[in-house]
Amino acid sequence: MQPYKVWLFSDLIEKNKRVFKVPVYQRNYDWSNIQCEKLYQDIMAAGERDHKHFTGTIVYIVGLDGSTLNEVLIIDGQQRLTTMYILLKALYDAAKDVSVRIEVEIEEVMFNRNCDEKYKLKLKPVKSDNEQLILLIQDKIDDMDRNSNIYKNYITFKNLIESTVASGYELNDILNGIKKLEMVEIVLDKSQGDEPQKIFESINSTGLDLSLADLIRNYLLMDDVNQDELYENYWSVIEKNVGYRNLGDFVINFLNSQISKSVNSKNAYRLFKEHCEENNLSHEDVLKELKRTSKYYGAYIGENHYYCAEISNYLKAFYTIKQTTILPFLFRVFNDYENNIIDEETLCKVLDYLLTYLVRITACEINKNLSKFMKSMYDRVIDGNYVHYYEKIVIFLNDLRANDRMPTDKEFEEALIHKPLYKKPICKFVLNRSLSSRQLKK
Repeated sequence: MQPYKVWLFSDLIEKNKRVFKVPVYQRNYDWSNIQCEKLYQDIMAAGERDHKHFTGTIVYIVGLDGSTLNEVLIIDGQQRLTTMYILLKALYDAAKDVSVRIEVEIEEVMFNRNCDEKYKLKLKPVKSDNEQLILLIQDKIDDMDRNSNIYKNYITFKNLIESTVASGYELNDILNGIKKLEMVEIVLDKSQGDEPQKIFESINSTGLDLSLADLIRNYLLMDDVNQDELYENYWSVIEKNVGYRNLGDFVINFLNSQISKSVNSKNAYRLFKEHCEENNLSHEDVLKELKRTSKYYGAYIGENHYYCAEISNYLKAFYTIKQTTILPFLFRVFNDYENNIIDEETLCKVLDYLLTYLVRITACEINKNLSKFMKSMYDRVIDGNYVHYYEKIVIFLNDLRANDRMPTDKEFEEALIHKPLYKKPICKFVLNRSLSSRQLKK
């Protein structure tokens, strides 16, 4: 591992015939206008003071030098690097018909010279971001996704530059500020024993804001030689099924369905790795299971519509009353449905009865450890015997004599009258939905 202090503009980006590739295990570009405006203020302040400004660290794996191109994989720093390219593009556009010198200087830094056209741009983000960056570079602004952070931040920088010039500064003042940005460049070399995964985790432990989904994706894809294939076949589908913003919650609920320990946002990553390693699961094994389960979870939160209206309505009801505790059991029931062990009619009957159960026990406040109960219920009820599937669940819940049992009609009626249901998510559900008699009664 080799650390160096470098100038971001004249050392890091300017080097010819090098492409910074953001590997598929990295998160999408997610800087907002807040971070961009802060960086821009730092740039202007550095230029005015004629003093260098430290802007973070970039970590990458050294690639093989060839006669045509050197490709490096970014482990950390892609957010700042991508932001810098967006700013340089905005400044380049502002310099058109104003300063040929600035145009030429930026062009020589942003683009590789004397190489194939597809390698001209020195930065290659992950797929969706790369598409937007290429459209930006090609001046196809109208074709860009307005929800893309690359588009939003380009507009932010464009407006900031216009405001700066209007207040009396010159474009060269902005460029001079950019030239004052300093970074620490850490170059990894696997042949020398550098371990990207451990270094990535070490960087994260020092306080960088990486989400649980970022860590999981990194763990599953970083060191796999088939990372591009795994990303396309599995991770991109998972992300589509549950939605990017829901990936962390999905992983927690998935893990809760796999292990007996209680999982939360703080211990999820550690427990996820332990689960994979203790069971000798390959990364593809885990991704296959995540992909399958993401279909159920996405339907539960309303992110996809794989199932018929009746099944979707039941899942929506569970989501409305905020009962994630049911998910470990539901995931296994849906596995049986997808494997054709139970049919759609049986699945709907099970969902209907579980909804009744959850509404009743929530109203009656008789189960204080529902999460642990739901984790174990499938093995206690089904246990590989699929005959009379629905009936076994009904009998099990009715025969219990502990706090996990199905509340009686009288208990439920008393709860509706006397319990403070207005404090619970089921209040709105009970009031706004005309539950059928079999939902309200056994």
